[in-house]
Amino acid sequence: MDVVIRKAETADAKTCADLQIVSWRSAFRDILSGPVMASKTRPERLKLVYEAAAASEEHHGFLILRDEKPCGMAWYGPARRSEMKEAAELICIHIRPEEKGRGLGRRLIAHVLADMKKQGYAECYLWVFSANEKARAFYERTGFMADGLRKSTLEAEEIMYRKTL
Repeated sequence: MDVVIRKAETADAKTCADLQIVSWRSAFRDILSGPVMASKTRPERLKLVYEAAAASEEHHGFLILRDEKPCGMAWYGPARRSEMKEAAELICIHIRPEEKGRGLGRRLIAHVLADMKKQGYAECYLWVFSANEKARAFYERTGFMADGLRKSTLEAEEIMYRKTL
């Protein structure tokens, strides 16, 4: 199994959109309502989102490829919370459902956390749906801890997780 992690580019926007759509439809099907899922998984909207992110100097995206096939992605940027200036926010990490269990997520998150540290961030935080037990367990296995903050997003509850880099 040949695995490569590389920086996402503007030309990867459709690939990133496709990865998010398949991941969301698998992971969030029992968490998000049908109308919310439909509105947040529109390919043309997501392609524009990832084109803008790739063109941005403050956002960093990575694709993980197995045997040259895109299997997952992760994106991060500076904290959107004003009180967390030294932190990076992990915006998303998605692995194709059929590729889960092969260690690709662990490899990708390790790469992203190392890049955050290289960029000078002291901490990483992320939001995860409280009902997404598999993702929460994954983050806990990689050293993240829930900090108690909660918010409502897309008609569901999210919990903040944090990790010192």
